[in-house]
Amino acid sequence: MGVNLQVVEMLSEIASQRRLDKKFVVESVRESFQKAVDKYFGGEGEFEVEISEASGEVKIYRRMKVVKEVKDETTEITLEEAKAHSATAEIGGEVLVEIPLESLGRGFIRMVKQNLLQRMKEAEKDIVYEEYREKIGRTEMGHVARVDRKGVYIHLDRAAEGFMPREEQIPSEFYRQGMQIKALIIDVERKPKGPVVYLSRTHPDFLRRLLEFEIPEIREGIVEIKGVVRDPGKRAKVAVYSKDPKIDPVGACVGMRGSRIQAIVRELNGERIDIIAWSENPEVFIARALAPAKVLRVIIVDRENKEARCLVQDEQLSLAIGKEGQNVTLAARLTGWKIDVKAQSAYHKEVEEEKRSKLTVDQLPVSDRIKKILREAGYPTAKEIMA
Repeated sequence: MGVNLQVVEMLSEIASQRRLDKKFVVESVRESFQKAVDKYFGGEGEFEVEISEASGEVKIYRRMKVVKEVKDETTEITLEEAKAHSATAEIGGEVLVEIPLESLGRGFIRMVKQNLLQRMKEAEKDIVYEEYREKIGRTEMGHVARVDRKGVYIHLDRAAEGFMPREEQIPSEFYRQGMQIKALIIDVERKPKGPVVYLSRTHPDFLRRLLEFEIPEIREGIVEIKGVVRDPGKRAKVAVYSKDPKIDPVGACVGMRGSRIQAIVRELNGERIDIIAWSENPEVFIARALAPAKVLRVIIVDRENKEARCLVQDEQLSLAIGKEGQNVTLAARLTGWKIDVKAQSAYHKEVEEEKRSKLTVDQLPVSDRIKKILREAGYPTAKEIMA
């Protein structure tokens, strides 16, 4: 097989297997030949490599100086010899003298191939890095390669390695070698062995992407996701808004008999998802955010600092607060408000006590004689009496 034919096959094979741009491969081949020829001749002399992308034909030239008398055969050539390579050659000028590839032997071609493969590996690392950097914020499928105390290592496409740290794993999940897994790309980092793609199944945007995939109205921009908060593996709250008044955003996300949302719940290993209709009215939004609890009244305590108090029936208090404060915490994160949940009876009791504490002695339902005694004893208001 001729050397040039070998080069053509090498170009096609590398470009196809590694899915690289052929022009880039051609330039890499040229650089590999250049590096090999410099090493082959021990750095003695100057060389140029030309390669045809179409035919794969490679030509190697030694740059020679035209002189009257040759003192260094590696860098100099007589005018008579130079004329055989260039009709315009003249003393003091330079000519390119072609070196037949066949004269360099098979060892030279092996050297070129080694250089090229190394160059391709580095190039592929760069390409994979850029490819996944552009995918940050999107989901990716992969297969679990191995699991250790640091996290889960996941094989992705294009020989990229994914890594999901422990803090990005849903606590209730168990991962085993070979299982298929979907996760959100949150970062990409260059490493000597190749780029590492960092993945997460706990990030709020992972749930956001699952909703976009599962719900056509979200994908088409009719229903907008206003916010997502999660207690991974346990509970999540999603605020949605419909740009079309004819479409119920909550119903669109939940689906017939919960069919749409259940597909996402299964993906998240049973994480319960509350879909909430977003409202620009804070009282309405806060009340809805505390679902599944039913809120009787929302009192804005401090609008500037976003503080609110929510009143619920006594039997709804534990539901509104949630286990270990989970429900009210998620509602606060979703709305951006500090939420204080109170049972209606307790709130009314506090209000009555506050009213009584502000009563002056003269306002107390007692006789004038008692009022006089209280004033003389240093009790101007009911608050001092109750203290």
